[in-house]
Amino acid sequence: RPEYSGTGAFSLEVFDRWGRPLFSADDPIGGWDGFTPEGNPAEAGVYFYALSVAGQAYRGQVTLVR
Repeated sequence: RPEYSGTGAFSLEVFDRWGRPLFSADDPIGGWDGFTPEGNPAEAGVYFYALSVAGQAYRGQVTLVR
């Protein structure tokens, strides 16, 4: 989960390698727990994120280790 203490708009999305959305949030308190939308543990591997904070967009990857 990203650390964010600002007051501007916040949006986080996590995708698998095929672009399927796995997680989205507009609240910086929560974060992706490594589970699929169906409630199953996501496989270990690389996932991609799109983060928007106060009008700034960031994209990158995160590695899930089990």
